[in-house]
Amino acid sequence: MVTSATLALTLPATWPPAPKDLLPQLQDPTFRDYFVRAIDEAVKDPVDRAVMLGRYALWGPAMGEPETLQQLADRHGVSRDRIKQRLARAWSRIRAKATNQAGKVRPPSDPACLWLMTHL
Repeated sequence: MVTSATLALTLPATWPPAPKDLLPQLQDPTFRDYFVRAIDEAVKDPVDRAVMLGRYALWGPAMGEPETLQQLADRHGVSRDRIKQRLARAWSRIRAKATNQAGKVRPPSDPACLWLMTHL
């Protein structure tokens, strides 16, 4: 475990894979805010970003109600497997950005990806 004056960090190798159910945690406005900021910080592909926001009920036609893989696939004109790949790629980018932020001697004042990964 790496510690600093304000934050205790788990080593990046132990960070969890993409969570299956974040909906209870997303009820907390602070967690939800950092989650959206982490997506904005790390996921630059607009389709990957839209898939993440739709899957976790943060944006889209049914704001507050998560979209199923099939609904996302239909909306984007791809298969459910392709949606799973896009979700996995987005989570991979968030973890990579958090790892980068954790490795800096002085982390940025508000590293959203790092905060998110330490609170999952």
